[in-house]
This record gives sequence, structure tokens and C-alpha cells, in this order.
Amino acid sequence: MDEGTAFGGHRGRRPRRDATRNREAIIAAAERVFAERGIDAPLDEAAREAGVGPATLYRHFPSRLALLEGIYREAVQRYLDAAERALAVVDPWEALAGFVEDSVRITHALPSPLLLASRLAADGADLAISDALSEPIRLLVARAHAAGVLHPAVASTDLVLIPHLLRDLGEAEAWRRPLALLLRGLRADDAAPLPADGASLSVAAYTRLVHGGTRR
Repeated sequence: MDEGTAFGGHRGRRPRRDATRNREAIIAAAERVFAERGIDAPLDEAAREAGVGPATLYRHFPSRLALLEGIYREAVQRYLDAAERALAVVDPWEALAGFVEDSVRITHALPSPLLLASRLAADGADLAISDALSEPIRLLVARAHAAGVLHPAVASTDLVLIPHLLRDLGEAEAWRRPLALLLRGLRADDAAPLPADGASLSVAAYTRLVHGGTRR
């Protein structure tokens, strides 16, 4: 008996809540499998990790591209949620540092977001959802600059590169010390001049990097 006929013989009659739970479980499992084995790992492994059959996985995600896009959208939403939490923090530096730390934690649990976005862009997926992150991050940076706590040369694209730099450190908490050192260097009270040839990326350049500039 297949999963579509397991309840009274009627396909598509499973409760919507159950379907939502399966979709969320598949995305979470695929994140873990792809983070450990790469985004070309067998989809059946993601299904097993999620505790569902291959038919259920393919019903929600008919192709690898669809599953990768689901992971990407979920990741962007997590970054957005982190940015919204940070904007609610009164202290500009604590808001900024908290957002960066949350972003590192999110990125550490994912398959490489740069590689993920690069693959999706190469396959023609619409990545415009990530554009929603630009404004809240810009606001966090602007608040910190206005308060005089952030190095005047630091741009929003400098911040969003940090999680990618720390993602592959291996052990779960290995990023904490280097992150603390990086954040210390972003403070305005450590405002030594930055290298003349080390200009920050423009938003357009960062978008090109994320949407197709890396492939490993």
C-alpha cells in the first residue's frame, strides 16, 4: 500500500497539518544531509533522515532543484527573522553584533549558502527573495554608524560576508572566538585605517557573488 492510499484509499486526503509537518521535516533533514555530504547527496538519504518515503519527498519536491529552492527560501526567512529581532534591540551595537552572531549560527547549520545560490542561479531559479534582506541590514548598519559604534568604513556587505568566512570551521562552536575577534575589529573605537585596496563590495557585486560567483 502506498502512502497516498494509506488513509481510506483516497489520494491527497491527508490532513494539511500533516503535509506541512512532512514538508518542514524534509527541508530540515535535507539541510543536515546536504551540509554534511554536499548538495548532490542522494535525495533518498534526505527522505530517510526525515522519516518519510521517497514518494512523500517527491510529492513535496519533484526535483532536486525544487528541494534546494525550498532550503534556500527557508534560510532567507531565518536571516530575515534574525534581522527583525535585531532591529527590536535598542542598543545599536548589541543589535548589530547579535544579528551577525545569529547569521553565523544559521549559516553554520546549512549547506554552503553561496554554493546553494550559485547552483540555483545557474538553473534559472528566482532568487529575488533574498533582496528583502538588504533593507533591514542597511538599517542595522546605519543605526550603528549614527551611534558612532561601528567603524566608519564598514558596509553592510562586509557584515554579510562574515558568516560565509566562518562556516567551515568544523566543530560546532569553533566560530565563537574568531567571530569575537572580527566583531572587535568592526568597532569604531578600533578605527585604524583599512587597506586602501580593500574596499567593501557594492551590493551589486555581492549579489553577483551570491548568485553565481562560487562553485566548488
